[in-house]
Amino acid sequence: MWVMVWGWDTVRELGGYVWFGKVGLILITMAAAAGVWRAHPMVTKYWRWIHRLNYVVFVLIYIHSWKLGTDAGSFPFKAIYYLAPVVLVLALTRKLLELRITANGNR
Repeated sequence: MWVMVWGWDTVRELGGYVWFGKVGLILITMAAAAGVWRAHPMVTKYWRWIHRLNYVVFVLIYIHSWKLGTDAGSFPFKAIYYLAPVVLVLALTRKLLELRITANGNR
């Protein structure tokens, strides 16, 4: 589709970063749909895995917007771009520690 809208040269110039955004959009749409239909048995069964995809989505969208975003170099966004990975690592560390505590039966 991007080739039809912008032409092959533009897509080639932007590289794979466009695809990071497209895949991220598909995955975040799946996560949002799972939230809406969370009572459905199939969604309930795979809810944790769908939820964990949000971390992958964050990385994909982060790279996509950093490389292709026009505002990524301006002050407020630049600060957010440096802070966001730190927050992600802290959140993942906390989650992993919680899982470890729960698995050991200490909680």
